[in-house]
Amino acid sequence: MAGISVEGRPAALSSTTPVSMHEPGFVVRQVLGYFPQQSALALGASPELLQAPGARLQLHSFSAANARQEMQMRAAALSAATAATGSSAAGGLLVSCLGRGEALYGERGVETGLLRGELGHDLPLAGFFAGGEVGPVGQRTFVHTYTCTAAILRATKSPTATSSPAS
Repeated sequence: MAGISVEGRPAALSSTTPVSMHEPGFVVRQVLGYFPQQSALALGASPELLQAPGARLQLHSFSAANARQEMQMRAAALSAATAATGSSAAGGLLVSCLGRGEALYGERGVETGLLRGELGHDLPLAGFFAGGEVGPVGQRTFVHTYTCTAAILRATKSPTATSSPAS
């Protein structure tokens, strides 16, 4: 896989660098081929991404371990963001790529288990597998592949009801 930086994010991050859910990142696309005589890679990305000022290319490793680690990190960030607002997770929608799930992890329910582990084991989730997931990177929205997109519904605390004497 190859990542194309979006909105000036540094092209190289160490594996211990935390990634904010709201930071710009990389749009990850498949490497379709390599042409040694031209020393060129063919990527499944639109030319506008590759030709943007400051665009950087970085190779990415796609594996069950990496996917699990990132999902755990993102679920923890969602949990912290939810707690910071004084709300709780009321439910969610999870859309995963057909290339994930049991085919990637070798077991069922990994991603839902990670989300529920961070946001509550009784969290109601609905979802499906897809051949393209929609999600933000930086200030834009892209169609992604081999990803998992989660939308979490938050329950806010209702204000205390007050009554005034009738006149």
